[in-house]
Amino acid sequence: MDSQIQITITGEEKMNKRIIELTSTLTLLILLMAIVEVRGQDVLWNRTFGGAWSDGAFAVVQSNDGGIVMAGFSSSYSTNHVEDVYLVKTDAQGNQIWSRTIGTDLDDIATDIKQTSDGGYIVTGYKQVSNVNDPFLIKTDSSGNVLWEHNYDFGLNMDDRSHSVCQTSDGGYILAGQTRNVDQFPNYDMLIVRTDGNGNVVWMRTYRYTDYGNDVAMSIVQLDDGGFFFGGTTQSSIWSSFVIRTNSAGDIIWTKTRPNDYQSECYSVIKTSDGNLVLSGTSVSFETDTDILIEKLDINGNQLWEKIYGGENSGDRSINQGSNFRRLCVVGDGEYTNERVGYVCYADKYYRRLFMVETIRRFE
Repeated sequence: MDSQIQITITGEEKMNKRIIELTSTLTLLILLMAIVEVRGQDVLWNRTFGGAWSDGAFAVVQSNDGGIVMAGFSSSYSTNHVEDVYLVKTDAQGNQIWSRTIGTDLDDIATDIKQTSDGGYIVTGYKQVSNVNDPFLIKTDSSGNVLWEHNYDFGLNMDDRSHSVCQTSDGGYILAGQTRNVDQFPNYDMLIVRTDGNGNVVWMRTYRYTDYGNDVAMSIVQLDDGGFFFGGTTQSSIWSSFVIRTNSAGDIIWTKTRPNDYQSECYSVIKTSDGNLVLSGTSVSFETDTDILIEKLDINGNQLWEKIYGGENSGDRSINQGSNFRRLCVVGDGEYTNERVGYVCYADKYYRRLFMVETIRRFE
């Protein structure tokens, strides 16, 4: 099993997305636990999907029928072995129901998927266009058949990517990612694009911590007031997790970084049922190496608590997952406040093994 999975963190992609590259097949590891220890590895089942070439997944969501849908890339089932968008639907036991590949003659990679109010799915990611990338949205029905697709080229001939998507309260969509900063090339700015229900752009905004360095948005949610909360990482003068709350038009209400860490990154954000916010990612201090970071904020950005899992030389790295898996765990005072049990993903310190672990009620 170990030889099938390779997680590579290199260069630009370390900032942009955790690359989960499976040398021959896409393996979904659902490690269902009946204990509270996050590091437990009692496997109830696992399934392998893919072919003879490289296939991988960046996102997983639980469907409203109890099944599982994954989104990523496949070069096994594309016409010329470039990377195509790869969607796989299984039942609750991981038995495949359907799979779909969607792509062009160049690379097309899905980075996130959510189930929509009509029972279908919205998929985002980026596709290669000449020597750069453009973000996209793909809307499918409940069987993964494409209803419409939009590619977004803002006319700058720069490298733009989308890493996260959610459906908005008006039936539209909002995506979060990164765009090349023309004034500060080759650096990236956070990119947020809001669309209507057919994928037509309503507005596009970019955000940066300072006027130099990379800023990348990795995850976004809509808040109860119609505004948005999104998070990622800044390398602008500091290497820190960077979260922003905006109103419904994308105007900034507040921003927050973690300057006290030697280094931190945010990969996932959620809103909790008590009206607060949780971000997950990694934290590096001078005493330890990379540990899992979970931080809870109130709606005004004030820290309520933080938890760091790992310890000296643990090398843990948090990895976000699908929406009804809550892209982490919905937590309130150390306990899950939603009816579903949350899921936590992590890789070992060598980034060679990827685990999806179900935890019960508490982290501790």
